[in-house]
Amino acid sequence: MERKRYLELCQKYAVGEDIRVKYKDTEYHPYRYELGFDKQGKSIHTAILKDLKANSLLYCRLEDVKEC
Repeated sequence: MERKRYLELCQKYAVGEDIRVKYKDTEYHPYRYELGFDKQGKSIHTAILKDLKANSLLYCRLEDVKEC
């Protein structure tokens, strides 16, 4: 998923909308975004997803997240 779109979905979820995304055929709420860098200086885009039932977070590659 593109970073801009994911951030828009996180914003909508933050203000109370029931937004969901998919990661490995399971639905989650888009919660946060993290930007980091590897040893070569390339950017690493991480999606932070909130489980629908449990009070837990999942960190995964942004490119693996799909919109429902």
